[in-house]
Amino acid sequence: MDRVKPIKPTFTRYQRDRTAGLILISFSIGAIAWYHFYHQVRPLNEKTLLAIMDRAAEYYDSLDAATIPHPDETISTIHASEKRKIHTDNYPEVDVVKSLPTQSRTEAEFLDLPSAPATNVVAWTPQSPSSDSAPAIKRAKSGTNPRNSPERKIIPIDINRSEALDWESLPGIGPYYAKKILAYRDKLGGFYKKEQVRETWKLPDSTYQKIAPFLIESSTLRTMDLNQVDIPSLASHPYLTWKDANLIVRYRQQHGRYLFIEDLFNIHAFDSTYLSRVIPYFKVEPTNPPITSGGAG
Repeated sequence: MDRVKPIKPTFTRYQRDRTAGLILISFSIGAIAWYHFYHQVRPLNEKTLLAIMDRAAEYYDSLDAATIPHPDETISTIHASEKRKIHTDNYPEVDVVKSLPTQSRTEAEFLDLPSAPATNVVAWTPQSPSSDSAPAIKRAKSGTNPRNSPERKIIPIDINRSEALDWESLPGIGPYYAKKILAYRDKLGGFYKKEQVRETWKLPDSTYQKIAPFLIESSTLRTMDLNQVDIPSLASHPYLTWKDANLIVRYRQQHGRYLFIEDLFNIHAFDSTYLSRVIPYFKVEPTNPPITSGGAG
């Protein structure tokens, strides 16, 4: 039986020395980083945080010392009869009290003051302006929204040329529904009648009934040429499925170019009601007449 040969390491001595050197360098760098963080960076951050907290504590202590009076401290007052008058060009003459009469109080009394007697409080009210000098101010009733006010004049909009702000001016239409209507209009290629707005995703019928009187129809539509359009473009239209698009293209491949849009009625899979809904988004571009050579008589 053959003797089993011992497995010898495949690394050379140079490779082993180099690997050991790299490991030693890695441990050295890690030790230096650990020492730098825990002995220099972290203490510095802690000192900065403590300094900020001490600064904040001093600030709030100064506020407390300024607001709460000392028990032996008294606040000087001026008699209520000593008042000065302020005259301005825009406001009537009023009386302003320089200071309120107070007396020395303890800290506990300061934190829970009773209501001051009527004799120590000087109330003043500005002179009511006359009807000749200042116009009367009318306040709107609380809870009324200018957008939903019946007195607001609503301007009719074009269903195909209007922007988001135009739709938002209609009652019940905000930024959310305005964005949805514009996105659906872009997918269709335009609205050929205003009832199509009702098909917008999650648009309540009650909201449509409110805006219907302010919608103006127009014939601005983005149409597709029946002789150039492909299946993916047809299938991307909201009114067409992939099967419908395939039938339209296959008919063109079998019978040649569409001469009229009404040629779609020759596809028996489509009924007239369905085609009348989708036909406004199609067109047939005319082709140049073929050149024929006439013989000499």
